[in-house]
Amino acid sequence: MGATIARTQDAPPTTSSPKILAAVASTTEITITGQHFGSARPTVTLDGTVLTLTSYSNTQVIADLASNQAPGSFLLALKTAGGLTAYFDTTIGAVGAQGPPGPQGPEGPQGPQGPQGEQGQQGPPGQGLNPQWSLQFYVVPPNSEAQAVWGCNSGGVLIGGACGSSEEEPNQFYIVVNSSAPTGDLSAWQCEVDNNDLFNPHSIVYGSLCSYPNGMLHRKERLTPTIKITAIPAKH
Repeated sequence: MGATIARTQDAPPTTSSPKILAAVASTTEITITGQHFGSARPTVTLDGTVLTLTSYSNTQVIADLASNQAPGSFLLALKTAGGLTAYFDTTIGAVGAQGPPGPQGPEGPQGPQGPQGEQGQQGPPGQGLNPQWSLQFYVVPPNSEAQAVWGCNSGGVLIGGACGSSEEEPNQFYIVVNSSAPTGDLSAWQCEVDNNDLFNPHSIVYGSLCSYPNGMLHRKERLTPTIKITAIPAKH
């Protein structure tokens, strides 16, 4: 793919735990690429539903989707024959436009300060940096600017991100990356691109690289993509 990958800090070498780097779905199947899947047949689930595998290798697994598969965001899990599991947020089908923000409510009064609690026991040591990619795909309409934002789950710290075309040559050259950087509050990765094709939509990939020092939860939260589309102004 033609994605531009950036990191705000280097990640330490990973172990042989499985890592899902991308998941691309068609109308009938989903192709999962990554690392350390193993040579034996893994188990793949989509929101807890076991999928039937058509092929598998150490770096790629292809699974069938149900004929009535509904679009939306799902938690994809791949469990190796050795019992190690990788999780990945994936979107199947088109993502609708973001609705307008609601009005801000009034600030409530400050409550009284509570009593100081007793000191708790020291917790177990953390698991290190534990980086996790979360990539999303979006189809940008013809002659349009797109701003896409994707953050981390609770407990995660943003350390990098991705932004660019997900297509091969020559279509990838229609997508121009104007910005690929953290948001101002460093909570998410923001991708700003132009689709300079006047007649055809083109696909982009964007996402975040987050550190989870205390380890990922077995079931990740649902994050909602933030997408903003505007027409490219005419040049006179």
